[in-house]
Amino acid sequence: MTRQEVKRRYGRFGLAAAVYIIGVVIACTWSYLEHRQDVMHEIDSALVHAAFAVREIVEDGTAETLNLLDGADAPDYLVRQAQLGRLAQQSGLELLGAAFHQHNETYALIAASGNPEIIPAGDIRYGDPLPLLVKRNVLDLARSSDQGTALLNIHHLDYGLFRMAVFFVGHPDGTGLVYFAAQELGTVKRLLRRYAQRETVFGLFLVLMAMVLIRIRSRVESRAAQELAELNEHLHRSIDELRKREKELEATNEDLERFGAVATGREGRILQLKAEINTLLVQLNREKRYNSAQAD
Repeated sequence: MTRQEVKRRYGRFGLAAAVYIIGVVIACTWSYLEHRQDVMHEIDSALVHAAFAVREIVEDGTAETLNLLDGADAPDYLVRQAQLGRLAQQSGLELLGAAFHQHNETYALIAASGNPEIIPAGDIRYGDPLPLLVKRNVLDLARSSDQGTALLNIHHLDYGLFRMAVFFVGHPDGTGLVYFAAQELGTVKRLLRRYAQRETVFGLFLVLMAMVLIRIRSRVESRAAQELAELNEHLHRSIDELRKREKELEATNEDLERFGAVATGREGRILQLKAEINTLLVQLNREKRYNSAQAD
């Protein structure tokens, strides 16, 4: 194999290896993004359903009563809050609650924590303003229609990063009720990070397996090349022996041709001598010694 052929071969191998590695990276990245999209879709769906469930627990009339009676003074405030807390714990959400929107302001009416380690129980009280981003989204919903749902990411200085679903129910006088559910994204990010690590390990495994297969293939090709070289050498020796034998046969054939020519000449001379003897015997009035068949 010439140097140019070797370079061409290794060039094709390098290109194939690069394409394979790029394919593995694309496949793992696509799998991670698809998984992330599915997880976020499930979280958003759960948050929206939880916000609707909050409305079922804290009905519009109850929310109005909470607003009119200064929240915690309402007779069934603790009952509703306990129901929200149980729902938050069972659904794995960090926060459920309701708020009141009036004069471009949105403040909490009732809230319950599903994870006291992240949001301590009772930390969000009646009258506490909601984050500015929530206010803006509620204001946009109030301007666009009587009812609406929004999904947004909220970064709280004390609680961290949250994914929140907001369900707004507007009133003709410009006020409205807001039902919300929130999920802390730190846990989700850790889960996605572990999934990304698994995808990375899987991708490395595919690359290592490809390297092992390439190594095995290289050994098989090397052994096959060695056996082919030995077979080629044996074939060359056989061809050389056949050529040598051919030359010997040609020499033998030449000897046989020369011997045949000599033998033919001797036979003709013998017949000629027999004919001469018969001629002499006839001249001496004797009987011929050789007949015509022997003389021919």
